[in-house]
Amino acid sequence: MELDLTPKLPKQVYGGDGGSYFAWCPEELPMLKEGNIGAAKLALKQHGFAVPRYSDSPKVAYVLQG
Repeated sequence: MELDLTPKLPKQVYGGDGGSYFAWCPEELPMLKEGNIGAAKLALKQHGFAVPRYSDSPKVAYVLQG
């Protein structure tokens, strides 16, 4: 299977006063579907807050700035 590795921009799923949530769709990025994984980006504005939440799957998160 040949995978397209060109960069793709995520789609905004939610946006509010505290920030925005973006996600990459497995239908547009077959490598996500092939690996059975998801990818998302949480962009918080200054003084934005991310409420902790439960997940039934492993996750990796890292801070790019701030």
